[in-house]
Amino acid sequence: MRDYQAKGYIFESVIWELLKSFGYVNVKTDNVKGRGASHQIDAFGELAFPTAFMYPIRLICECKCFSKNKIELKHLRSFVGVMKDISENYFVSQSNSNNYSKRYTDVGCFFSATSFSKDSQEYAWAHNISIISFQNNSFLKPLIKNIDKFVEIKKQNNELKNKKKIINDFKESEFHNKISDISATIGILDGFYPIALIGTNNWLPNIDSLTELDNLSEIIVAEKISRDSNEYETFFELAIEEEIITFSVPNIIKNKLIKQIDKANNGDTVFTIDVPYIREIEGNNIRRLIKIKVQFKTSE
Repeated sequence: MRDYQAKGYIFESVIWELLKSFGYVNVKTDNVKGRGASHQIDAFGELAFPTAFMYPIRLICECKCFSKNKIELKHLRSFVGVMKDISENYFVSQSNSNNYSKRYTDVGCFFSATSFSKDSQEYAWAHNISIISFQNNSFLKPLIKNIDKFVEIKKQNNELKNKKKIINDFKESEFHNKISDISATIGILDGFYPIALIGTNNWLPNIDSLTELDNLSEIIVAEKISRDSNEYETFFELAIEEEIITFSVPNIIKNKLIKQIDKANNGDTVFTIDVPYIREIEGNNIRRLIKIKVQFKTSE
């Protein structure tokens, strides 16, 4: 096994853990049958929130952990081809047949440890593929570095031989500890774009007022405390009570947000984030939909 393959396998396992952290997605890895072939999918799972007039939503994930290289157009083209083949694998049965396969509404998401090139962003947007980069996330940078360190040690000891073992060894190592310090969930930015919200462990239950008898509101107010852009993406930090939450968006969609922010006055709501998740209270799983209203802060 090459070192880049080992990094990729471990990064996949990290994505599984992050997606599972709030019970929003039932995640696993396996072959998914397409119309023309079966495809090895890095991570996929059914969303736990059903939507009226739609088949169950199945999230299909691609994960790449490059050390320096960006995600290029060719990587998105390949993933779009896989998504198309999977989504067309449905055949109409005769009306008297009981052999009906379960149908899904398949949605694609591409996770990367590095940024996405401009043309790959445009291609992803055109084909309705969500892209999430962890390149500049302050919570995840140490974790990505730990993956690099762990793989380098295993490489020197000639121990890069088995996918299952390399993942288990990482989970049992000191390098895995950073995952327990953070948690993530998927939010919908302004009702149209999925983002990964990253914070300290249990940040979402900590800000959720469900258990407060005098305040059962599903609306939470946040302040935008910083914004940092580079050639490929824009990184945001939000303050919610005592929690710091981070997310990034590709620059292909940042302009809409920037215009809203630049026109805002102190205290204005510049964008919202809808956050579905499942919270366990007294042994019961409660489905919640939190709306985070992000307000403008003048002292940026």
